[in-house]
Amino acid sequence: MKKFDVVIIGGDPAGIQVVVPLRSTNPDKSITLDRKENTALIPRAIPYILHSLKLVDDDIMSDELLKKNNIELILGEVIDRDAKIINLIDVQQIEFNKPVLATGFFPVMSSISGIDNKSIHILSKDYESLVEMRNAAKSA
Repeated sequence: MKKFDVVIIGGDPAGIQVVVPLRSTNPDKSITLDRKENTALIPRAIPYILHSLKLVDDDIMSDELLKKNNIELILGEVIDRDAKIINLIDVQQIEFNKPVLATGFFPVMSSISGIDNKSIHILSKDYESLVEMRNAAKSA
């Protein structure tokens, strides 16, 4: 089990915005950022994927800031917490002293009849879903 002084849960802009001030005020602390998505996207730019951006890849947020600030990136979905241990869906565990919750938004699925139709796309931060939505919009 890995142990860190600080764990940031959430790898979107909210989590990324914590990195620089946290590192500058805590140069000797071990810090990790956990996110469930393999590819981080800029949520504010998601609407532009359908028209202004040429590719979904133009909305990818680089992990360079994490590397530059010596922040370890852990990919995995947090399923629960027990005292000072975070449990990830893949059975991995992270021990920590201080947590930072920066999870951002999550789409809410409605119970509307027909919501599971393939022509209905739920706006999410998932790269593959956004590629699929963009392709469907372009071919509509």
